[in-house]
Amino acid sequence: MTMALENPSVIRGHKGLGIASFIIGVICLITVMGLVVVAGVVTNAGRATPAFNTIIGLGMISTVFIDLIGIVLGIFGVADRSSKKVYPVLGLVFNVLVVALFTALLIVGLSMRPA
Repeated sequence: MTMALENPSVIRGHKGLGIASFIIGVICLITVMGLVVVAGVVTNAGRATPAFNTIIGLGMISTVFIDLIGIVLGIFGVADRSSKKVYPVLGLVFNVLVVALFTALLIVGLSMRPA
């Protein structure tokens, strides 16, 4: 017994929106983790300056804005009925994870007392 599709011309493939969302999610996740590590190392070394903190903060904020674009691309990729859903769903997961991580860091940072 062989398995065959009724209409072999309707084989779904990966589309650009989902792949773009996935790539944006992975790059932003790596970027946020790198920024957190660099900020921790510089702070523990005692070399943190207000200008450095501003640069790290702007890097995090710009990463979150890029992530919002990735979330929109992931939503459009999931809504596309003619494509596979693996990359759009993974992109959504990574992008939402970065936004949630940023929000958690923001809440923790705002709740801390100044040193």
